[in-house]
Amino acid sequence: MLIAVLCCGCRVGASVNKLEPMQSGGGIAVDLELVESKHWPGGEVSSTPFQSVSGELLFADDEGLMINGRAVAFFGYGQIKKAQFDGKKKFNFEGLDIAPTFLSELQLFSRYPTGHDEMVMSNLLRALGQDSLFVFR
Repeated sequence: MLIAVLCCGCRVGASVNKLEPMQSGGGIAVDLELVESKHWPGGEVSSTPFQSVSGELLFADDEGLMINGRAVAFFGYGQIKKAQFDGKKKFNFEGLDIAPTFLSELQLFSRYPTGHDEMVMSNLLRALGQDSLFVFR
């Protein structure tokens, strides 16, 4: 009986083969709807150059999301109205604190689930032909 249960346990339920991030090593796809204005590097406020952005989720922490879309950029949660993850899970960020369980889930499905270091980021930016990370807080 025990052998039958163990054998079935390997065949029933979620599979790594069904999750794209687990197959490719990349993060899940994310579509962000952004607020009307941005705080640009240097501190000045400007109108939004775009209202939405899509890309791969590179990193998530308690301050925001880093994605690789039009460029590698970090978006603070205050700059995000809504997000859709992997074309399925939707989340409204307006006026909400990020729940630790939700953040933990996002981190697991990002390219860098344990965070990133300066060397990894500089290598990624260099490989993409980008001088620095764009930050929108």
